[in-house]
Parts: sequence; C-alpha cells; structure tokens
Amino acid sequence: EKGRYRYSGQWKHGRAHGCGVYEVNERVTF
Repeated sequence: EKGRYRYSGQWKHGRAHGCGVYEVNERVTF
C-alpha cells in the first residue's frame, strides 16, 4: 500500500512540482 500511495501521489505531485517531491519521497522510501 505504501508503494502504491507514493507512486500515485508522486507521479501527480512530481509532474506538477517538477521533480523535487519525487526525489524526497524516493529517499524516504529507500
């Protein structure tokens, strides 16, 4: 569930923001 949530939210957020949230979230998950 955690992976799906971050994936869906990340994709939408990353595209709207640019690519900052994606990196931050990836690090937190990793």
